[in-house]
Amino acid sequence: DGYVALVREPGVIEGGRVTAYVTKERNQDYISMPRERSNTTPKEFFPMPGSDCGEGACRRINDNACLCGRSDGYVALVHNSGVIGGGSVAEYVSKEKSQDYISMPWERTNTTLKEFFPKPGNGCGQGACSQMDGNTCLCDIALTDEAIFSGTNLPSREDIIVQCYIGTFDPATLAGYTLFVSSNGVEVYVLESEMNISTSAIFKVIDEYGNNIFLKNLKSTIWWGESHESNAAIGVTRTFCNIPNFNDLLSPDLRDIQYEVDAFLDMLLKYPSTAPSICKLLIQHLAGISNPSPQYIAEVVTSFKEGSYISETVIFETGQYGNLNATSAAILLHCKATTTVLDADPTHGSLREPISKVFKFMRSLEYTRTAQDKMIYPIL
Repeated sequence: DGYVALVREPGVIEGGRVTAYVTKERNQDYISMPRERSNTTPKEFFPMPGSDCGEGACRRINDNACLCGRSDGYVALVHNSGVIGGGSVAEYVSKEKSQDYISMPWERTNTTLKEFFPKPGNGCGQGACSQMDGNTCLCDIALTDEAIFSGTNLPSREDIIVQCYIGTFDPATLAGYTLFVSSNGVEVYVLESEMNISTSAIFKVIDEYGNNIFLKNLKSTIWWGESHESNAAIGVTRTFCNIPNFNDLLSPDLRDIQYEVDAFLDMLLKYPSTAPSICKLLIQHLAGISNPSPQYIAEVVTSFKEGSYISETVIFETGQYGNLNATSAAILLHCKATTTVLDADPTHGSLREPISKVFKFMRSLEYTRTAQDKMIYPIL
């Protein structure tokens, strides 16, 4: 808007440190300035991103976020110091102070099948990004949003679950939404002003765990790097899915952090390998079988996911994912745990833990500890 502020780099001036309100990261004292007008148009001319920051006279600070990548492939979405939506950029997403680096599934090259990402070792993505230090590259990014499904045709439940990744609120709590169509376990809600499925559409489906979920008809993609027609090997544009964020960049709230932790724990609990890992450990400790068969684990996993187990006339059922009542019943009442014939099998049963074996051996020798004993074993 043409407002300016005089800023200084952090450091020392005439024996005193630069105060926060005049640093380029935190200064908010913007003032109006009388500017010259161009010869061709009566408009005022001042440096801004739309004019290439004064036709190159100033350094551009991109309004979009930037991608900060490390040599190990971890990245953080950071923002240049400035103003977003009327407020200052929070420190934890600033280019200088961000520590929120996460793993990223990068595209793989066709020749080596290795992940390709910007790092100082490859010229920060073959020149697509700029190098910040010996371990970090900074990439300008662009964000594109597009509809996954469009038109009036209703997609299937399976297609929605596979292709839609962004959750949303119940449309009943949002203003302006109405039911567009409902069929085969799929409900589509659109804005009252729209007559087809667009990026604002919300799908209501039942997931594989029997829960009602709301998914947005939106694919958000981050583009990084530049495309140079003269040399396709340099600065090739690449993409990856936009990173979900629960926190407001301008005013972080404890509630939002709790929501993000809950979502993270829910994701870990419903990860494909979580149920088999938990069930195997429970079998080892509850049933005393160190090496349970794949069939045994699979049946317990089914009870863990469905929250139910039926043993003859007794039913253990809540229908809740991860219910330990049904899981424990499936472990202890399974034929592998109750059949006495298996006791004759030398490979059946459990191995004692090493420290437990030592304790049992010392007990068999009737070991007692004395004040002068230099043994490291505790009182048994």
